[in-house]
Amino acid sequence: MQSADPNLRLLESFLDYLKVEKGLAALSVSAYHSDLEQYSQFLLKRKRALRGARRQDVRDFLNSLLSNGVDGRSVARKLSALRHFYKYLLLDRYITTDPTLNIDAPQRPSARAPVTFACDKAENRLQTPQSPFRLRVPSFRIADHSRTNDEKRVYRYR
Repeated sequence: MQSADPNLRLLESFLDYLKVEKGLAALSVSAYHSDLEQYSQFLLKRKRALRGARRQDVRDFLNSLLSNGVDGRSVARKLSALRHFYKYLLLDRYITTDPTLNIDAPQRPSARAPVTFACDKAENRLQTPQSPFRLRVPSFRIADHSRTNDEKRVYRYR
């Protein structure tokens, strides 16, 4: 017996596609399912179906996640799931426009800028024995493959 909920049918169809055609692991499919189920519930509160979602609905969903303190990486993952889902719907002609088009993922805060030294200070730091930046050169071997087997030599550098 098929469900009367069109959202549920689309979700099940997409999840089957992920399992069978994409060969995703069970945990990945489960993550897609929970992300899309959360989005579907968000749309139901707005009395909208997955097929009828607009770009503003997607933006509002992402903004609501961020305002509820959800980490930016999690929001980006949910957006990725939505993009995959709507790409699937577009390719299978369930929809004619992709509501996730031109929506940027939340920006990650930039890491601290690296500390820079003048060349002479950097050299002094590297030569100081108690420096945590002490230069360690690993020893390795390089085979000279330009010679014949009889002439091959292995060079050792240190």
